[in-house]
Amino acid sequence: MLVLGYMVFPPRLKLPLHVVLDYTPPRQVDIVTAFIPKEPYRVYSRARLAALLRHDRALEEVRWTGPIRLYPAWE
Repeated sequence: MLVLGYMVFPPRLKLPLHVVLDYTPPRQVDIVTAFIPKEPYRVYSRARLAALLRHDRALEEVRWTGPIRLYPAWE
């Protein structure tokens, strides 16, 4: 579960905060991670968020889709 909110530090500082929670019934919530996003207005899909928060630092596989003439030049 992704919770979006703000940390407020008086008098004027308001920082965005995203918190990833793991909810297990009955009434148990574990905080997986919390971070201050670079782009707080941007909403991430679950798959993208999972890729961003991978603990094993593995790179995700990227597949190019589109016409062959638009493929990047590979050496």
